[in-house]
Amino acid sequence: MDVFEIIHNDHEAVQKILTDLEETTSRAHQKRKEGLAKFTQEIEPHMLAEEEVFYPQIQDAGKDETEVRQHVIEGYDEHRLAKMVLSELQQMDTQDEAWAPKLKVLKDLIEHHIEEEESEIFEGAREVLNQNQIDQVTKQFQQAKDQQMQKGATA
Repeated sequence: MDVFEIIHNDHEAVQKILTDLEETTSRAHQKRKEGLAKFTQEIEPHMLAEEEVFYPQIQDAGKDETEVRQHVIEGYDEHRLAKMVLSELQQMDTQDEAWAPKLKVLKDLIEHHIEEEESEIFEGAREVLNQNQIDQVTKQFQQAKDQQMQKGATA
């Protein structure tokens, strides 16, 4: 499995969690709390590994590819926005009437990001990275993600 498959699998997992959360009502207080915690445990290591490994490698390899670099910069910014909305959700009472609409905003942000990442960023990465580099990025990405997941488990 390469970095593209790992990222895609992560995307499917977080989309399922968001879809499940979106189907809850304000009466499902505990289910919302647990779902949001599960989403956070999945998304944070994923974003960190993309930001520390995947995106910088693409930018370095694609230093002459302005369009590729612009997509990566946009990816960073989408992460920043998603983290901001996630933080707001985490601080809200799950029974607040604004909770579900804010979750919808997060889901829309994540889905848009996934769509662009799996098309433009993946395509650009495949253009600028050779197979040896892809293998290296895959290893480093998984290590960064695993380390972050271990930190989260001990926190």
